[in-house]
Amino acid sequence: MRARMHRRLFMWFGATIVLSSALAATIVWFIGSPQGRWQERVEGLERFAGDRFAEVWTSPPRRTALARAIAGDLAVPLVLRDAQGNAFERHGSACRSRPHRLAIRRDGRVLGFVDACGDAYAVDEHYMLLAMFVMVVVLWTGSRFIARWLTRPLVELIAVARELGRGNLAARLRLGRFGRGDLALLANAVNDMASRIEKQIHDQRELLAAVSHEIRTPLAHLRVLLEMAHERGQASRPVLTEIEDEILAIDALVGQLLASSRVDFGTLEMRPLVAADLAVTAVERAGLDPTILDVCDADTRFSGDAASILAALANLLRNAVEHGGGVETLRIDVDASCVQFCVEDRGPGFAAADLGRCFESFRRGQGRAGSLGLGLSLVRRIALAHGGEAWARNRSDGGAQVGFTAARPSVHRR
Repeated sequence: MRARMHRRLFMWFGATIVLSSALAATIVWFIGSPQGRWQERVEGLERFAGDRFAEVWTSPPRRTALARAIAGDLAVPLVLRDAQGNAFERHGSACRSRPHRLAIRRDGRVLGFVDACGDAYAVDEHYMLLAMFVMVVVLWTGSRFIARWLTRPLVELIAVARELGRGNLAARLRLGRFGRGDLALLANAVNDMASRIEKQIHDQRELLAAVSHEIRTPLAHLRVLLEMAHERGQASRPVLTEIEDEILAIDALVGQLLASSRVDFGTLEMRPLVAADLAVTAVERAGLDPTILDVCDADTRFSGDAASILAALANLLRNAVEHGGGVETLRIDVDASCVQFCVEDRGPGFAAADLGRCFESFRRGQGRAGSLGLGLSLVRRIALAHGGEAWARNRSDGGAQVGFTAARPSVHRR
């Protein structure tokens, strides 16, 4: 890939240089050729020289003096010829190329001819070709370095993409002095994508390890309970209750994992919802007293994924029941831009070390976080997926407030 890209750019640069050189040479040759305005100037010089020689042609001393002056001062060798073309006088060195013959006329009669050599002012074609060849070689060599300079960032991008494809998620683009303009934006976008993928894979690995560890506990407990029931010959009521509790714990864990995967893979189904109705459903599913609801009188419509919002509310309520001394209030508030869900509990509140980090994945708080440490992290991710945010703070009169917001599209605003 690198060789093909470099070769392609190199050949395009080279072809452009050759064509440009050929065009420039053609233009120079055209300007230097006896055509157009240049031809007019040559003809004017011929008329001037012809008139001067015509004036003195019949006077040999004056004719010789004029020819000697032109040959000496202008470095133009001259050969004077009679009307029959026979040379009778030469001034300067012999011509290496074909001379330009000028007819000397007076009153329409040809008096003689003057052969003028332009060797002193002529450009040697061999030297011109050599100069053009050197110029093409220099520019062609420069195009090689230009092609390498242009392809290096793309080659780095290809290398990083291949490393990421092989599983090396730590690979990053480092352009150095090449990292400017659009290439810098592309490099930053690729590096940001790689960082996000690396974090997601890391979180998923931690989640898999944590789930594998945590799910063994209720399964082992279920196995013990079933053996106890088998030994007794019949399942007693307490044993069945414990089995049911363990099954509910596994079901809750699987529910969290499903909600997490829906957020990770962007499979949320956004549709019009009513926050008050979702709150009622969440309280009923949690088996709590419906009087804990505190819903504002305003319109609580918004757009969101019902399953993920209910999962977030279930996590807040469960966290308050298990680690916050019970739910005191589930409050629903709205404003022009968002709908707010807030759960207040009766517990001791968050420890100072946990308050700012309680929404981190797999964070186990001191006496508040669940066994897996996924609940509040999932709440925050669901909030972000709905254009909102999550927060947690301690109440001045005891207990804690944990909640999240979801954005309200303009179609639902009043």
